[in-house]
Amino acid sequence: MIRSESAITLLLLAELFAITNRYGSGWAATVST
Repeated sequence: MIRSESAITLLLLAELFAITNRYGSGWAATVST
């Protein structure tokens, strides 16, 4: 079972990743490797 805290953290990370890709795809791609 996944804790709600972990789920929220994953959602926040997903949001951050989406925003980063939107505003700086080149920078995100370089950092993500």
